[in-house]
Amino acid sequence: MATDSSGPIDPDRILDKTFATVKKGVDPVEVQRYLLQVSNQLKTSQTRVSELERQLDQARRQSAEHDPIDPSNLTKLLGEETTRVLDAAQSAAAEIRAKAEENVARLLREAREESVRLREDAETLVARRTQEAEQATAQIREYAETQRANAEAEAASIIEASKQQGREMVQEAKEVRQRMLDDLANRRQALRQQIEQLQAGRDRLSAAYDIVRETLAVATEELHVALPEGRLSAEVASLQSVDSELEATITPIVSAEELDEPTIDVFPASQARNVETPAEVRPSAPKLTVVPPVEEAVVEEIVEAAAVVEDAPEPPTETAVVPEDPREGRHSS
Repeated sequence: MATDSSGPIDPDRILDKTFATVKKGVDPVEVQRYLLQVSNQLKTSQTRVSELERQLDQARRQSAEHDPIDPSNLTKLLGEETTRVLDAAQSAAAEIRAKAEENVARLLREAREESVRLREDAETLVARRTQEAEQATAQIREYAETQRANAEAEAASIIEASKQQGREMVQEAKEVRQRMLDDLANRRQALRQQIEQLQAGRDRLSAAYDIVRETLAVATEELHVALPEGRLSAEVASLQSVDSELEATITPIVSAEELDEPTIDVFPASQARNVETPAEVRPSAPKLTVVPPVEEAVVEEIVEAAAVVEDAPEPPTETAVVPEDPREGRHSS
């Protein structure tokens, strides 16, 4: 910072003087206090100089206004004693004026010297404060440059570490993706094999189902034809069994001469029911129970099973869906 020393220092300018503040600079309160003191002293000196100059000018004007008195005329008018007193007064006045002028000159000189000294002190202080501020600014700039370099190095290190971590994450993601693709490929291959096995099993089941259905149809048709014949044969066998049992219970009729017993009248068949037979003679006829043949129950069960098979819907055709291969981008069946 350059200091303007081309003209006299104005006390008001000293108070209004500002300096750049830095982090490690001087105390601004102390500088302001010192500048205020310098400004007050400079104002006092300038006031005294102005007052002395005013008094000197006034004395000069007063002496110029009065015409010089001729000593010969003054002696005639006032006498020698008066002239002597007047000369003494004039001499004293001249001496006082000379002393006053000398004092004024001295005071002016002292004021100027004080002003110059104060100005030099102010300039020295300003230069010193400016130098300190520049040094502090240089230190701060150097510190800032060092911090910036450290920050840039740290940022570069962080960026490089982030890039390395990103590359590792990408590589890991690629490996995971490859493992997933391999696993999906293996699973798809296994599913294809299972689907082929299921399709082969479905074909075998469908063929077996067709064979069973045809067999049941033939068996049902044969049962429908053989059922009346079976029922008729069962009824004939049952009747034959009843006839044989009845024949076994009937007592043959013989003549009285053969038995040597009294003759027994035989009533017609229409009146035979009213004849009471003694209990000891009455044969006990067995209770006849008609049992349906076993073949009929089996046939009915087979017919019902055939009806259920005929009413059953066709087995649905299985359609296998293979998971989508991410590498192919299409569905495989």
